[in-house]
Amino acid sequence: MALENKAYQRKLEEMVDELNARQEQRKLELAALNKLFQSHLGQADSTRTAYGKLKDSLTSFTSELEELATIAGVPAQEQRNGAADYKVQKVK
Repeated sequence: MALENKAYQRKLEEMVDELNARQEQRKLELAALNKLFQSHLGQADSTRTAYGKLKDSLTSFTSELEELATIAGVPAQEQRNGAADYKVQKVK
């Protein structure tokens, strides 16, 4: 009976070792997936930030262009999607 108990104990220890190895592998996989996900989130944030900066820059540029056109006496011909189109005329 003692030999059977010893064999059973070894079998249980092997099972515990195998489960620990599987758990460690799963931890590594989860860490890799988390790193990938965090990287993806960072890219999405930087894309949103870049888009916001571009939008602000275009808004500022449009404003400055309208101001310049007003100073130059060039009226806006029509409005399309919130942006003014200007006709350039030669100054005589």
